[in-house]
Amino acid sequence: MQETELRFHVPIDEMERLRRQIDPRRAAQRRPLAAVYFDSPERRLAAAGIGLRLRREGRRWVQTAKGPAQDGITRLEHNVPLPLGQPPQLDLTRHAGHPLDERLQALGGEDLGPTFRTEIRRSFRALRVPGAQIELALDEGQLLAGEGAARLTLPVHELELELLRGSPGALLRHAHALVGRLPLSLDLRSKAERGDRLSHGQLQSPARKAGALRLNADMAPGEALRALLLNCFEQVGANASQIGAGRSEAEHVHQLRVGLRRLRSGLRLFRGLWPQLEHPALPNFEAQAAQWFRALGAVRDADVLAGELAPTLRAALSDALPGQDAAAPQQQTAEAGPARAAQCVRQAAAQQFLIEWLGWLDMLRQHPDLVMVAPAAEPLPLRRGLQRRLRRWHRQLRQACARFAALSPEERHRLRKHFKRLRYGLEFAQGLFDVERQARRMKPLLKAQTVLGELNDLELALQASRSRLADSPEAMFELGWLSARRSALLQQCAELMQAVADGPDLFRRH
Repeated sequence: MQETELRFHVPIDEMERLRRQIDPRRAAQRRPLAAVYFDSPERRLAAAGIGLRLRREGRRWVQTAKGPAQDGITRLEHNVPLPLGQPPQLDLTRHAGHPLDERLQALGGEDLGPTFRTEIRRSFRALRVPGAQIELALDEGQLLAGEGAARLTLPVHELELELLRGSPGALLRHAHALVGRLPLSLDLRSKAERGDRLSHGQLQSPARKAGALRLNADMAPGEALRALLLNCFEQVGANASQIGAGRSEAEHVHQLRVGLRRLRSGLRLFRGLWPQLEHPALPNFEAQAAQWFRALGAVRDADVLAGELAPTLRAALSDALPGQDAAAPQQQTAEAGPARAAQCVRQAAAQQFLIEWLGWLDMLRQHPDLVMVAPAAEPLPLRRGLQRRLRRWHRQLRQACARFAALSPEERHRLRKHFKRLRYGLEFAQGLFDVERQARRMKPLLKAQTVLGELNDLELALQASRSRLADSPEAMFELGWLSARRSALLQQCAELMQAVADGPDLFRRH
């Protein structure tokens, strides 16, 4: 019924080392796997997160349907071996009676056709670990879409850990130790997802933005916290997967950092409101998120200088000083971005953090109360508790906005983080409050955050230009242009901050 599995990308130059590490006695079995995946011309199955394939495994063909992952590692799966000698023809009735059958029937199967195929060499063996038996499968090969001159290929070199029996926690503990000593990066993208994009000419997945979170007032605090953690993990995991695979853009890094910021804001939103959620290991988990966020900040800052501000500065320089060209070093910085990002994501500490995150999801699924503490009084309802925290955050924000003119650049940067924290808190709690009122609350926060973000990027560029004054004649021009732009933005920010400080209490009682 279900498949519990972790998939890891392996850098191509590390495959042989990995093979020796996971199979030191050369005891693994080997099997070629050739599969054809199916979908409609409108990609209905892909949009629903469903993979449907026919795969040749040795002498036999197997038809498989897989559903979307529910918690990062578990998905519905149904395998139907075809009788020996039967031609490999797709037949959706083979999945009758399985939970995926209803979804497949609702999506319709009359116009399903081949979209891409895979050619994989798999080495696999079973492994007993404390609390579980798992299968290690090392896949090498390629995804293929199109024919002739229009054919596209995407290499596959990955390790899969599938839980055969035992607990998901045991699988996660083994994976945690494994990424500490092997060059692996968690990849949440299935072959079906990657192949679907390849069939439409896309060699990488786009950056994943935050998905909507819908809490309701009847949720227990532990249930709500798990929903929040899963929502943030989907954004972080998707972007980290693409970055770790070595093919990414600046927006992947940006959205990864947004996801980590949302996680930290969510943990602070719940902190201290419900004693049963005060697990002693949670502060360390939050600290790891902050550490990874800061490490990615250096990559993001370089992306801003090379990809966002550089074109504007080059255009201004070209207008003011015809014949000057400051593009070369910035272009080199831009080209190095994906490699820096991949290195940051592939670090053992970052990968272990993602595995621990999955562990928290598994723990909250089994035990919504992280710490079994009998409340001294009637526990706060979810809506009242989050409203209390958001009201406090808004009051602190208004006080800081009232002092905006006296704030240093570092304090203005912290103020921007306070705007983000309140904004994300509001987004998390949006299902608990009136929708129209929520929209009114969000508008000034979004506008102020955007302008403060541009101001922060200008401060970053000013610092970089000052460091180049001795070596670059263009740096003096850059300093003048950036300083003028900053002065205009400071005036705009001062007006916006005063409006927030003088505005109404967004959380006043009715």
